[in-house]
Amino acid sequence: MITTTRLDAALQSLTAGRPVIIIDDDGAEVVLSAQLADTHWTAWAIRHTSGLLCAALPASRADELDVPAMSADARYRAQTTTFGVAVDAAAGVGTGISATDRARTARTLACPGSRPTDLTRPGHVLTVRTTDGGTLARSSKFEAAVDLCRLGRLEPVALTAALLDDDGAEIAASARTSFAYEHDVPIIDVRDVAHHRLHHGDGHRERVRPVASRTVDVPEGTVHVVDYLDELTGASHFACVGVGTTATHPVHVIIESSHHDPFVSAAPSQQDFEQQISRIAEEGGTVVYLRSYSWFHRRWAVSQDALMQGAAAAVVANLSRTRAEERNRETTTGASCSSEPVLR
Repeated sequence: MITTTRLDAALQSLTAGRPVIIIDDDGAEVVLSAQLADTHWTAWAIRHTSGLLCAALPASRADELDVPAMSADARYRAQTTTFGVAVDAAAGVGTGISATDRARTARTLACPGSRPTDLTRPGHVLTVRTTDGGTLARSSKFEAAVDLCRLGRLEPVALTAALLDDDGAEIAASARTSFAYEHDVPIIDVRDVAHHRLHHGDGHRERVRPVASRTVDVPEGTVHVVDYLDELTGASHFACVGVGTTATHPVHVIIESSHHDPFVSAAPSQQDFEQQISRIAEEGGTVVYLRSYSWFHRRWAVSQDALMQGAAAAVVANLSRTRAEERNRETTTGASCSSEPVLR
């Protein structure tokens, strides 16, 4: 079961400069924030892993730092982990192999002001070029590590290394749980990170953003409408809220198959939409209307259903926060709150 508790624990550890273990079906990686990398935890990571430290960072940032991919074959890079050349910090390091030196290199890679001349090539920290779409574009521990840094409001560069057992083999699931407990290191699954991004955004932008509100008259009364921009897919969704709606009223989700506004034109789901609007105008409730987007515009690592479910959940969560804020204002001011959602 995916829980926010696991994510919260991972973010608390990462933002404190401590390690996190990210797992998937293929193994486990010890992850540190490159921005906060220090000698102590870098040495700890070297001691308990393969010792091969990688710095995962967005491919766009790697290009800015002139850190090219090892493979020139774009078709190969699209299907596998894209390793970049290994680097060292150009200043403040010795041979580059020590924990202190590699922590320095990690911080240099994470520094927004770093330039290509701040790195030497080859070096002792192997780079990994991640997709800008993160775990939603590629389900990988490296993408998850960068996403976690973003969710923690850290620079999107992560220091990673494969967690191994005492014999140098990939650690078994039961053993990594014991290891995490012994060293007080939180474990999080790649799917936890992707789930959070689908429902809540990437740490800098919410999954959906309210952009406008309006009141629409229907034969049974009026409904309040909030228009949303989906920050992930670029689609425009909206929610219709009946007067007097509370958290106990039902929510009905309608997914449109093409770009139509059912208020003004025919759509495949128009009959269902009209029936639900009539119901909420009379009885209260919410209709979330999700518009389609270009599925083939980009590569996704999650299903279309998961993208739509995440959007619906994000809209409902935003409406719930709005209702809570209105109740708080009513309690504070003693004034009756409007049933119309307020944009945030």
